[in-house]
Amino acid sequence: MINKDNNLEIIRLFLAFQVLIVHAFHHLYDIDLSYLEYLPGVPAFFFLSGFLIYASYMNSPNLSSYFKNRFLRLFPGLFSVAVFSGVFVYLYRIIAGESENLFIIGWVFAQFTLGQAYNPSELRELGVGVFNGSLWSITVEILFYIALPIIAIIMSRFRGFLLIIIIVSFVLYSFSASIFNFKFLLGKPFYEFLNLTPITWGWMFGLGIVAYKYFEVIKPYIKFFWLAIIPMLIMASLSEGKYLFMSQGNNLGLLYFICYSLLVLYIAFHLKPIKLKVDISYGCYIWHMPVINVLIVFGMNSVFMAIAASIILSLFSWFLIEKPALKLKKYGFMSALNKKVSY
Repeated sequence: MINKDNNLEIIRLFLAFQVLIVHAFHHLYDIDLSYLEYLPGVPAFFFLSGFLIYASYMNSPNLSSYFKNRFLRLFPGLFSVAVFSGVFVYLYRIIAGESENLFIIGWVFAQFTLGQAYNPSELRELGVGVFNGSLWSITVEILFYIALPIIAIIMSRFRGFLLIIIIVSFVLYSFSASIFNFKFLLGKPFYEFLNLTPITWGWMFGLGIVAYKYFEVIKPYIKFFWLAIIPMLIMASLSEGKYLFMSQGNNLGLLYFICYSLLVLYIAFHLKPIKLKVDISYGCYIWHMPVINVLIVFGMNSVFMAIAASIILSLFSWFLIEKPALKLKKYGFMSALNKKVSY
């Protein structure tokens, strides 16, 4: 059984802050904090999503409850960010004397459906040129949520299917830029669209599912998982081995990612739990880029202001939007972790 007293919430908060701080220093000060890229947020989020969403699905009494819970966790907060973004962009363009603003309706609609990565050309001159570019990973997450029930059903009937998914996904993750570099839509190569789906990132989710399915097997060894730091340091010193040893940014190498995931499990399930009274990790993630863009527009290039404003907006999001929405859930993450079910 997986103990509900864990550090998953504090890990998610750290990962959200990693993304926030890296983006803030890069866009506001033109400083790249390369050392923070050794513990990137997005790949760890994908791993944890595989672990937790699979747990949630296995504990849900039916598909309706599963999808309802996923909707309530993501979309209320996402909708609020989309509305704010649309209103701000509209007012900014009106003040700038721009009259062609109908595109904003389609852009906002895309922001809270499945088009989070869509960025109209009209926004290229505003802020960093992409108003909320970090939301591309939300598209990947949503598609994974949709695909998971199908994957789980096939897994229950065909042993080894999950392994096949992981292998195929990793191959496409590694070589899709070479295989699918032909123009597809809007003059962009096909592999860029693949990179907005779990097809290329699915191996990270898949390893999270593996960790959940075999948690009872690995549980006695989690206390040793801190040793993963050693191979991580070795791989970080290597200049070659892109697909296996890459140690910075979202495109991690396979071996580095596995070690990173082991370290996440160690912190989550072996260290003394730190309980949080509020969960602002999601809010920080979805709000930080709009905040950074607004600061740039007003010429206030301050990392401190970016962090402070992101935290404040995240607190508002948690208490006024996310927490009320989550009260409608019946089968959440923690209840799933209390009921270990496997095929």
